[in-house]
Formats: sequence, structure tokens, C-alpha cells
Amino acid sequence: YDIWPKEIADIYSNNDAEVISSGKSITIEEPVETFEGKRWVETYKSPVEINSEVVGTVGFSRDITDRRILEQNLIKERNLFENYLNTVESIIISLNLEGCITLVNRKACELLGYTANELIGQQWFNICLVQPDGMQKVYPVFKEIMKGKLEGREYYENIILTKSKEKYLIAWHNSYLIDEKG
Repeated sequence: YDIWPKEIADIYSNNDAEVISSGKSITIEEPVETFEGKRWVETYKSPVEINSEVVGTVGFSRDITDRRILEQNLIKERNLFENYLNTVESIIISLNLEGCITLVNRKACELLGYTANELIGQQWFNICLVQPDGMQKVYPVFKEIMKGKLEGREYYENIILTKSKEKYLIAWHNSYLIDEKG
């Protein structure tokens, strides 16, 4: 235990033993206490073979502290966004270019009678609009707007259909958002 305290040396030794016994490489992310404080490292360990026999391990570590901090900040921001999204008392729904639901808030789920898991990935115009108008009239207009062939309207009204087949007239404020892929 010249370099590492016993508890850390035992972890490293157990990782080496796992690589030796399995003959397979591993990658581990773990905190390490340094004179600068806690840092995160990613360690890669691989078996060393001589004459088809695993005789040891070789590995390297790299500091991933900055990446871990960024990941934690992104998680905090996502959680804050989800709290805002689910606090507002308005329906918020996001669709991809094909009209499939990519995001839905608590209020929309309450009104529609579905869970978010039941809605995400579903074709909005087929599942939540009265048919045949949803797919035959409204969806083609949506597709033309997405192709840039028609001007979208910020304010629009249409009837939605809940899971229990109730109908509600909803006034929408539409926004056309473009991600980094266009």
C-alpha cells in the first residue's frame, strides 16, 4: 500500500482480477481523491497474454472531471425544464417531421387520458384527432408546412380525441422550431 490506501488498492486489485479471470477488457469511471480534491477518472484495463495465457493487465486512466461536471449540469437543466413543462397549466406537445409525438407535458396527458409513455412515438394526427379528418385533412397540411410549402398559422382550432373517445375543441398556438439538423 505504498501508493494507494488499502480500500482503493483493493478495488484496483479486484478490477485486475476480473480482467485476468474473464480475459476481457473493462472501462471504469470512478472518483479519485487528489491533492486538488475529488477528480473523476476513466480507467481502461485490458488483459496481457503470453502464449495464449493471461498473465496480467495493462491500462491507462484519463481525467474526465470536466465531462462529468457538464453531464451533471445538463441533468440539472433537463430536470428544471421538465419541472417547468409539467407545472404549466397549458397543453404542450412537440411533433417530429412525421407528426409523431416527441414530447408531451402533464396537462396534455391529463386531458387526453394517456400516459406520456403511451403517447411518445405515436402519430399525433392518427391517435389524437378525429378520423378521418385527422389523417386525411389535417396531416397533409402539416406535411406541407413541414416541407416549407405552406405558411404555418400561429393560431389554430381543431377537435382532439381522448383515450376515452371524448372530444374537445382546442385552440392552439403553434410554433415551428428547427433544431441544429434543420
